[in-house]
Amino acid sequence: MNATICPECHSRRVTSPDKEGLVDCLACGIWWEPDHPRNQIAEYQVSTPRFTCWIAVHDGKVVDCCPYLRRTILGKPWHVVAGSLGALYGARITELTREEPV
Repeated sequence: MNATICPECHSRRVTSPDKEGLVDCLACGIWWEPDHPRNQIAEYQVSTPRFTCWIAVHDGKVVDCCPYLRRTILGKPWHVVAGSLGALYGARITELTREEPV
């Protein structure tokens, strides 16, 4: 899960967590707690023989991805996208996790 994407507008223009653990979006102005289950956005790396790409998923839909796939998968349900990438390209999909502070 990653706190670098706003759960409201899906912008990557966000601040680091403040001392209370809240993150601010510089695009739409909201603030949120990144560890709350409703606010979590999963990021995946998709690797194929032809390309490697990243995909961000929130509430079961693709909310952001690399430019290579953006026109075809943005806004689509994640389960459909993952199945299609596996069937069409033989993609290996790996979930990316954020580093926890030590």
